[in-house]
Amino acid sequence: MVRDPESKVTRGIIQNRVSIAPGQTFSVIRQAFLKSESVTMAEANGQIQQKLVQADMNSEKYWMPFADRSRLFATVAKVSFQDGTVWRVQEGAEIR
Repeated sequence: MVRDPESKVTRGIIQNRVSIAPGQTFSVIRQAFLKSESVTMAEANGQIQQKLVQADMNSEKYWMPFADRSRLFATVAKVSFQDGTVWRVQEGAEIR
């Protein structure tokens, strides 16, 4: 999760089946936080259709509405280990 404490805006993603060996790092690119958006299109025959498309750079959803990146907080909320144990951020804990 990425959170702006001033606006209280949070964006989160779930990454499944990612294996990170001890000592390795894992990066998440900005585009992973994008949500699809619904686009309404008119067909040549006049029929209206909606479809989900990945947001592009012209979409408001592409840009996180954070004023200053230095004020953002990144939080790992859940980790599942190979031995089956799970670590989670505590329920009700403040995600800055």
